Amino acid sequence: MVLNNLRHIHLSKPVELLAAGNVGEKEPGTKWLLAFAGTVCLAAGYVIAIVTQEPLQALALFLVAVVLVIAGTYLVFVAGSIAFLKLLRKNKGFYYQTKHFISVSGMIYRMKQNAVGLANICVLSTMVIVMLSTTFSLYLGLNDELRSQYPRNLFVRGCDIDVQKSRAAADEAKDLAEKMDIKQKHTVDYRYLAFHASYKKSRFKNAYPGDAYQSGDNGMVILIPLDEYNRMQDTEVRLSKGEAVFYSPNAQLHEKEVYFRDQKVKIIKTVKNINVQESYYMRLADVYYFIVPGEEDVIQIAKKFPTSGKQNDLDFYYGFDTDASPKKQINYVGELNSLYTEKYTEGGERDLLAEGSENVRAGFLSVYGGLFFVGLFLGAIFIMAVVLIMYYKQISEGYEDKERFRIMKNVGMSHREIKKTIRSQVLTVFFLPLAVAGIHIAFAFKMIVRMLAVMNMTNEMLFACCVAATVAVFAVFYSVVYAMTAKVYYRIVE
Repeated sequence: MVLNNLRHIHLSKPVELLAAGNVGEKEPGTKWLLAFAGTVCLAAGYVIAIVTQEPLQALALFLVAVVLVIAGTYLVFVAGSIAFLKLLRKNKGFYYQTKHFISVSGMIYRMKQNAVGLANICVLSTMVIVMLSTTFSLYLGLNDELRSQYPRNLFVRGCDIDVQKSRAAADEAKDLAEKMDIKQKHTVDYRYLAFHASYKKSRFKNAYPGDAYQSGDNGMVILIPLDEYNRMQDTEVRLSKGEAVFYSPNAQLHEKEVYFRDQKVKIIKTVKNINVQESYYMRLADVYYFIVPGEEDVIQIAKKFPTSGKQNDLDFYYGFDTDASPKKQINYVGELNSLYTEKYTEGGERDLLAEGSENVRAGFLSVYGGLFFVGLFLGAIFIMAVVLIMYYKQISEGYEDKERFRIMKNVGMSHREIKKTIRSQVLTVFFLPLAVAGIHIAFAFKMIVRMLAVMNMTNEMLFACCVAATVAVFAVFYSVVYAMTAKVYYRIVE
C-alpha cells in the first residue's frame, strides 16, 4: 500500500496534487471476478453447513465453513454489492425514478467507502449471535444434557461380568434402594457387549474407536444374549444358531442377512423398541443391536473385531430413575460404591461402579456456566467493536455527506427531500450487515445443532429459541446504538 502511494506521488505533477481536493470522486469499478469469488465462497460455506450430517464431522468442518463464509462476506460487500447496484442502474425502468436514481447512485459511492467496515460489522454480529446463543442454550439446557449423558438417574455398570455376579450386583442395588426408601422406575437391567464397526453392503468390518464417528459407515454394534433379552423384555423368543433379532434407534438394515467379517447372521425379526439405555453417543453415530442365541455367539463375533478389546466376558448395566432428593441419590451412590469395593475388588481394581446424574451436576454446571461466562465476555468485546466501528463510521460519513447536502440543495432539492434520501441510504447501509448476519445464522443453524450434540446438547427447540431471543435482543441493541450514533452524524451534516 505504501509503495503504491509512493508510485502515484512520483507519477503525479505538483499542480495535480494541489488540485486533487477539488477533483470529483471516481466511480468504483465493477470487480466481477471478486464478486463471483465471494458468491462461490458463501455458497461453499452454506453447502458444507447444510450437507454435513455427522456431529464430529460438523465439528471438524465448522472452521472450514467459517473461513469460507468470512471470505465470502468481505468479497460480496466489497465487490458484489457494487456489481449488484450497477446491475440495478442498467435497469432503466427501475433506475430512472426519482427515489431510485438518487438512492442507487449514492449507494454505489457509499459502498465503495464503507464495504470493509460493513463486512466487519456483519462478521462481528454473526460471532456475537452464535456465541451468546450457543453458550446460553448450553447453560439453560443443563438438565437435558445430564439426561443425554446419563439416561437413568442412578445406574451400575461393569466390565467382564458373568451372570452370577450381575444378578448379585443387581439384587444388592435393589436392596439398598429399598433400605434407603428410594423408589425405582424405568428399570434397565441387562448384559451386553459393544464394539465399533464399519458397516457397508451388509458387512460389518473393523473400525478403530478414534474413527468411529467420522464416517457415516462407522457406528456401534451391541450384542445381547437371547436369555438376557427374554428376561428384560419378558418374552419367549427362540433363535437357532446363526439367527438374530435386530433393533436400532437411528439406523435401518434392509438386508435379511449380514456378515460380521466372514460370519453370516440371518435376521429373522426387527423390533421397534427394547428396554436398553440410550446414551448420547447414539446421536453421534448409528447404533446396531443384535440379539443372538447365546453368550458363546456374542464372544465368537467379538473376537473377530480385535480393536474392541472384548474377548472374555460381557459388560453389565443396571439403571433406574427415581424421584428421590438429590442428596439421597448422592448418598446412595456413595454407599453402593463402598459395598461394591468391599465385595468386588480383585487385584486392586473394582469390577462394578455406581454412578448418578446428581453426583456430576456440579461439574456440569461449572463447565457450562464457565462457557456461558466466556460467551458473555467475548460477546461484550465484539459488541464494543461493533459500537466503535459504527460510531467512527457515522463521523466519517457525516463529513463526507455535508458537502453532498450542499450540492443537492444547490440543484433544487428541498432540505426535507435531502434528509429523507440520506436517511434512507444510511439506514440501508447500516442494517444490511444485520440482515446478512441473520442469513449466515439461518444456514449455520443445523451445523451448530450437530456440533452441540457432541456436548450432550440435543434440545434443538431450546437452541432455536435461544437463537431467536439473541437475534431479537441484538437487533434492538443494534438499533439503539445506530440511533445514538446517528445523532452525531446529523449534527455534523446540518
